[in-house]
This record gives sequence, structure tokens and C-alpha cells, in this order.
Amino acid sequence: MKLIRILLIPLVSVLTLALIPTAIGDIDRSSSMQKALRPCMNTSELDCIESLLVLYPNGKSSSLQLLQPASGNFLDEYGQTIDNSGSVWTYKDLNAVTRKLVVTASLNGENYISPVYKKSYPAMWFTFLDIDPSEIKSGEKFKLVLRTSWLKPEEVGLYGANASYSEEKLAVGSRYTFIASPFLSTSLNSAEKYALLNTPVQDTTISDGERPVLYFVIDHLSSISGGSFWDPTCGGFGYPVTSTNAIGAGQPYMSDNETLKFNIGAPHKLSTGEVNQGFFTADIPIAYLDCRWPQNVLTKSPRVEISVVNTDGTVQIATTSVNIERGILRVKAFGFHYSSPTIILKASNDLSLSALVTIPEVKKVASKMSTIICIKGDATKKVSAVKPVCPTGYKKK
Repeated sequence: MKLIRILLIPLVSVLTLALIPTAIGDIDRSSSMQKALRPCMNTSELDCIESLLVLYPNGKSSSLQLLQPASGNFLDEYGQTIDNSGSVWTYKDLNAVTRKLVVTASLNGENYISPVYKKSYPAMWFTFLDIDPSEIKSGEKFKLVLRTSWLKPEEVGLYGANASYSEEKLAVGSRYTFIASPFLSTSLNSAEKYALLNTPVQDTTISDGERPVLYFVIDHLSSISGGSFWDPTCGGFGYPVTSTNAIGAGQPYMSDNETLKFNIGAPHKLSTGEVNQGFFTADIPIAYLDCRWPQNVLTKSPRVEISVVNTDGTVQIATTSVNIERGILRVKAFGFHYSSPTIILKASNDLSLSALVTIPEVKKVASKMSTIICIKGDATKKVSAVKPVCPTGYKKK
């Protein structure tokens, strides 16, 4: 399995809280600090929270109200100054019930060293904590708008359901907008348990518990040589934006010139014994893919097949799609199960009108398509087409 980052949700306590935060201005890029992001004090301030809203399923919205701002700091094991970034906010849910949230918002300078990863980790994190479990099925979303001065994304992670993201360049700095709903996330209490996800006993892995989760992270493309978390080679050609309910994920990689893969991982079962269902989306600029893998044929292929494959090679039944829109490869997979599946995109010369393709013409015939299930031993494959036919060696279920 390629590099996978275990996604650690920060558990931040809200310490001594001041009544009114002071304006913080821009954060020094060369800093080794982890600075708290606070609400913007005016329309020109950067490195701050522009707005935080709850979006109701009826199309209305409401701003969250800051109840207790973040305050104070401490030194970590490397002697770096760490701001206490936890603040308390309130809002009214769809039923007009007042809810309370703790959020953490922080930006790491380019010289910040992560005690967890033991390496440079310049990044922006925004995490919702203490989410009421009723929010999982409420249909509500949270919308976060941030402004930063020097942050330059090399990867964006959206750990929320039905998530969306956009970046807007300002005269100075950038504005980032995140929208998503919380989801019920699994957890494992030790690195030893996490390691079992990619072993023969992976189907026995069980979550140690579930909790409502919603957080966003932007990994920064450092101006310091060797200072980025991921490979910075093609940082000038865009960056991947992914969303998943996995607790471990990595950047895409190519196993050959026609096959792009994503590794994700989470416990196979919930603590209740139910199978853990997954979701995964990715938006990746074609220019970025062609820079990383200039010999690839995937981005030039008339069709791209997508599959969710277990570590034993069997293919899962899942709802999937892939297309290229405005120079962006957009990937979606839902309804698969964990523990350590691989999302695989593969160039194809198949002439059948598979639903798993990139060509825009498919939209014209989508309403005429039907789906069949094909089996070969323990392997299964879903085929969608105007006249679907099972692949060679498979038979219709």
C-alpha cells in the first residue's frame, strides 16, 4: 500500500477564554507556530474566519454566533508555540433548538514540525467538535469561509458528507469555501489495530466506536525545499481535492501508465457489528495528472473504467462514476464497504457504453441505459450500458 496518512482528529480543550478576541492580522509564513484562526475583524483582514453558517434543507441559512473565543497558548515537545484554537459557537437547528459547537481552526507556519508525523507539516485545519448526533440525519450542512494570506494548497481533504469546496484568488491572498454535513465516523484506539486493515484478518476489524465528525484540511505547498508534506513536484499544476469517510487515506498514484489508484482504509465493521459503508470523491486537474505521470494514457483515453477492489483482488458492487469536466477528473464511489479497498481508474478501449466513462456523449444516452450484475467465481462486476453485456469470463447473475 502506498503512503497513507492516518487522519487524526484533534481533541482540543477550550482553555481560559477571553471575552473579545483581538485582531490577529496576517500570520508569518516562516513561523514555527501553530496559530489559531479567529473571526475576521474587517473585510480586508487575512488568515481569519470570514463566516460560519448552518444551511438548512429548506434552502434557508443562519450564521453561527461566537460564544467563547479561543485564547492562550503553550509550548509543545519541540518548543514550538501552539495556540489554543478551540472556540465555542451556538446556532439554531432546523427545529429552532439552540445547539452548541466547539470548533478548532489553526494554521501551521512553514517551519512547524508535527510531533505526530515527525516532519514539516505546514497546513490549515478546521474541525467541528461536540456535534450533536441528531445532525447526522438532519439534512443540515455547515458552510465555512476562510481568508488566508500565503496558504497555497497541495492537497485538500474534505472529511464530511456531500462535501464541496472552492478557492477564490483575492487581490492579496485567497478565500476558501467549504460546505458539508457531518457523518458518523469509525475509530481505532491503537496503531496496531489500524495495521490490521491491510492484513488477511482485515474483515474481522471492528470499530472501537463511532462519533459525529466534520473537518477540513489544506496541506500547504511549502516554499522551503523538503518542507511540504506530500511530493511538491507538480504543485504548479493544481492539486487533488478528496472527500471520504475513511480514517486513513493517501494521494493518488499510478501502478502503470493506464491505471490510477487511491488507497483508503477504515474498520470493516461498526462497533454494532454492521458492515461499515464508505464514500469517496476526488477532483483532480488533468494538468496535475499529466505533470505527475507524463507518460500516462489514462487522461487521453476515450473511456475510463472505475472499480472498488478489495485487497484479495475481488471487485465490490458500488455506485460509481468518473468524468472529465472543465479539465478536472471527477471521481465518485458510494455504497462500497471497508476495510482497505482501492479505488481503481483504468483506461479502456471497450466500445460498450459503460456508465463508468469520461466522454461527454454518455450524458445524451444516460436515460436509455440499464444495469446488470456479472459474476465470475467470487468476483462481481456491475455493467451499465444501453445494451449491457458481461465482460469475457463473467456471466449474468
